[in-house]
Amino acid sequence: FIEKGIFFYVVGVVVGTLMSLAAIFNPLIGKNLMPITIIGLFILGFTVLITPFVTPQTIQWLGLKKGMFFGRVCGIITLIIALILLIKTI
Repeated sequence: FIEKGIFFYVVGVVVGTLMSLAAIFNPLIGKNLMPITIIGLFILGFTVLITPFVTPQTIQWLGLKKGMFFGRVCGIITLIIALILLIKTI
């Protein structure tokens, strides 16, 4: 499962993180980049929801199935936060 989804996971995390960091450049550019930042957060949440890869420590603590469930819950929480922020921005 991990070997099939690792490419999607890495691309999703990199793109989501770079888009989320767009808020750093907001003062430099002078434009409102908050929607781009929120979309990046949404991409991160969606990536973790689809590919809930957790650390070995989490697997030790919760087990594989509960660890993956925990990863999916974190992805859902991130998606909900992104949607709330997007609604407040619009």
